[in-house]
Amino acid sequence: MRLGAWVGICAALVNACSPGPLTSASEVGSISRHAPDALVTSEAGGSLVITFQLDDLPSADVQIEVTTTDPTEALTQPSTLIFATNNYSTPQEITVIGQDDPTDDGDADYALQFRVVSDDTRYAAVTIEDMSLSNVDDDTAGVTLTPSDGLRTHELGASDTFAVVLDTPPTRDVTVELDSSDKAEGTVAPNSVAFRAAYWATLPDPEMLTRLPLKLSSLALSISSTK
Repeated sequence: MRLGAWVGICAALVNACSPGPLTSASEVGSISRHAPDALVTSEAGGSLVITFQLDDLPSADVQIEVTTTDPTEALTQPSTLIFATNNYSTPQEITVIGQDDPTDDGDADYALQFRVVSDDTRYAAVTIEDMSLSNVDDDTAGVTLTPSDGLRTHELGASDTFAVVLDTPPTRDVTVELDSSDKAEGTVAPNSVAFRAAYWATLPDPEMLTRLPLKLSSLALSISSTK
C-alpha cells in the first residue's frame, strides 16, 4: 500500500497544512501525522495505522486522544498517545480496526477526531483536523435452501422437505415466495415464508438465527406429488 506524505498540523492553519513542520518551537507546537492514502477499514478485520510524532521539544508531556464517531464501525488501539521530553520525536502508532456486524448494510463512513492535551501552552493550542474513513461491508443478503437439490417425491404421495434460511439478519420484513415449476408433478406447501425483522432485534446474537436450520430462522417445507 502506498503511503501518503507527512502532514504538519498547527493551530494557526488547520485545514491547509503543508508537508512537514510549519512553525518553530518558539511560535507554536507542531505535530506530524502519517497515514495511508486509502483510509479504509473492513468488517473482515481490515485495519490501518496512523503515525504521530512531535516536531519540537515540549516543555511538558503532550497527550493525543483519538475517538471514532461510530464505534460500531471502527475502534482504535490505543486511544491515547503520550509524548514526553525524552521521546517526543519517536513516532507512535494508532491502529484503526474495522468492526464487524452480521447485517448487509453497505459500506459505512465514519471519522476519527483528535484532541491534544498538554501543560505546554504551545502544544495545548494545536488542533488536529478530523480524518474521514470508510468501513467496507463483508455481508451479502441472500436466501439459502437446504438441501438445494436431491429432493425426491413419489406419485403414491411420498413427500420430501427442505429449509429456507436467510443468509443475514434482515433490516425489514422479508417474504420468500415458493412455487413449483410443474404442478402436475409436485406442489409446495406453504407457498411463502415470512421472516420478521423485529424478531431478530430481540435476540442477544442476531447472527445466531442464520445458523439454526429447521428451528428459528427456517421452516421445513413439504413438496408433495400430485399423482
